Amino acid sequence: MNTSVQRDPSISAIRYGAFGAAIASLTLVGIAFVPLPAGLEYPGLPVLAGIRALSPEDLKTFLNGIRGLFALDGVFLLGWISAWTGLYELIRSSDPSRAYLVLLFGLAGALTDFGENGIILGALNSLVSGAAAPGYWIVQWKEIQHLSYWLPFAGAMLAAGPLWGYGLGGRIASLVGSILIPVAGAGLYFPALSLVSNLWFLIWFACLAGLLWFYSGKGLGSYARKG
Repeated sequence: MNTSVQRDPSISAIRYGAFGAAIASLTLVGIAFVPLPAGLEYPGLPVLAGIRALSPEDLKTFLNGIRGLFALDGVFLLGWISAWTGLYELIRSSDPSRAYLVLLFGLAGALTDFGENGIILGALNSLVSGAAAPGYWIVQWKEIQHLSYWLPFAGAMLAAGPLWGYGLGGRIASLVGSILIPVAGAGLYFPALSLVSNLWFLIWFACLAGLLWFYSGKGLGSYARKG
């Protein structure tokens, strides 16, 4: 790789995006293995809403688990932002207007994910202090949670067209960002498919990691290949 490519800020952003996407994928795997007690699933709505009481030991395990998930999600969001910035730099040369929209939806998705965590943190603090959280927080959380999925879904769909021109890896990412979106979206409304929504993110970021890494070693003139 020549020196001009190494010093190109766009290439650097794409390379950092590849690392970020890889980190996001690995963090999602780690999140799946964080245990919560008594068969609870994140965020433990029955406990946070005061519907279900836990033993002192289970409550301690629950609080530690949620805090661990917050920490991992923070790492995930950093990877998310880096990956989406790299994706923007990749497709900017072939479709600048769409690239800006892709970046906008991607970063907005990360922001809403952060907001979702803030709502859960507020409910968690209420639980710890023994005060009742406002009853409407669950509705707010659900609305923000859905936005944190649909915004990146929309960004991926916008990116699907330009990505098709970036070789085999781009076509795979394009398919993930298009034909898999309806199934991933259905997981937000049908409990039996709930894992599919999170699995989509794992596949999406894994595809971006490989694609961005491949193109981080090429000059801008080699982008948007046909075939």
